[in-house]
Amino acid sequence: EPTTGLDPRSRLALWDVVGGLRDRGVAVLLTTQYLEEADRLADRIAVVDQGRVIAAGTAHQLKDQVGGAAIAVAVADRGDLPVVRDVVARVTGTEPGVDATAARVTAPVADGVDALAGVAAALRDAAVDVVDVGVHRPSLDDVFLALTGQPVAAGGEDPGLHGPAGADASAVGA
Repeated sequence: EPTTGLDPRSRLALWDVVGGLRDRGVAVLLTTQYLEEADRLADRIAVVDQGRVIAAGTAHQLKDQVGGAAIAVAVADRGDLPVVRDVVARVTGTEPGVDATAARVTAPVADGVDALAGVAAALRDAAVDVVDVGVHRPSLDDVFLALTGQPVAAGGEDPGLHGPAGADASAVGA
């Protein structure tokens, strides 16, 4: 776990070194619980839980196991949530999830770009004050939590957990 305890600047510098080795064709075996690191550096990832490989593949292949893209809309005024829910439901053709605490509406989408454009235009026309809108794919943290039987946070949000003791991901670059 080469970047544990490093400040962000040092972590990025080390990632550049490891990425440079990978790009030159050097095989790098990286063991990390910091799954953003594996996502950034690895060509192939093995997810290990309790000493056993429970899944392997590229980051995209592993993320596809958990689910596809989702559109997420966060608003400034929680009073706008019913309007946002209706817009997202109409555009995506699915029943969106509403998180009143986070003032956020999420729904799975098949074509993220078209859904994003449609939702953004409809919310603009409805004069909704949008704080954030985007299409998100599951993270490797979501993958890990789903594969190890832990709950996956709505909208692909990282709950800050890396699973039970002994859980890890091994990443191989090149």
